[in-house]
Amino acid sequence: MSDNWNSYLTRIDGQVASIAFDLGIASKPPKAEFPMRALLRIELVNPRSDGLPSPDEFAALDAIDDDLTPAATTGGNAISVGRMTSAGARRYFFYVRDTSIFDRAVNTAMRAHRAYRYEIRHKHEPNWEAYFDLLYPNPIEMQMMGNRDVCENLRKHGDTLQKARRIEHLVLFNDEASMNRFSMKVTSDGFEIVERGRNDDFDPPYTLIFGRDDVPAAIDDVAIPLFEMAQQFDGRYDGWETLVIRDGEPASG
Repeated sequence: MSDNWNSYLTRIDGQVASIAFDLGIASKPPKAEFPMRALLRIELVNPRSDGLPSPDEFAALDAIDDDLTPAATTGGNAISVGRMTSAGARRYFFYVRDTSIFDRAVNTAMRAHRAYRYEIRHKHEPNWEAYFDLLYPNPIEMQMMGNRDVCENLRKHGDTLQKARRIEHLVLFNDEASMNRFSMKVTSDGFEIVERGRNDDFDPPYTLIFGRDDVPAAIDDVAIPLFEMAQQFDGRYDGWETLVIRDGEPASG
């Protein structure tokens, strides 16, 4: 378990799902040490119509989180890799060494939360399919997480995200021809080219920086189409940046 956790919303089997997962562990997962997947499913007491928890249930779920993970991972028998809340239930995902030790720890922790019905399931899963195929975000979800993180950083500096200002984007290409074709498309969509050329400090090396006045609060509506279009031109969208604009400051031109 690492300190680098993140979260996102998605849809699974037509249902909205809130997923929190350990992003940091993906780079070097200890699969051989923890070959068994343990799934703890807890039924929500008062779910909303969309299957997510009601606000009056947040405190109880937080209390379960606080008790469950330390108990389940004590002694290094298990590691927590994520949780998914959807369709009226919260599912906790662990990878474990000894399932019987895990079950005892969970049963002990859940005695303090008798309002919640739960079940534990185990599966031999040496390749960690639940983590990589279910919890881990797809590329577009990952980009949306990145968008949210940039917006949160702007908010921390007093930006309400509501004022339009110049937002610049970076896309990387393997060859100049693809870069030029892409640049023609984005200029037809109202973007201005800021810089283009070869930069061997980047991989791929051909870089295109372009910008347009947009509102950061709606950045997904701008960045995700650019992300998808970059793939069509064999490029890689590499994010966006903008200036902080606080209340009372004029928008940038």
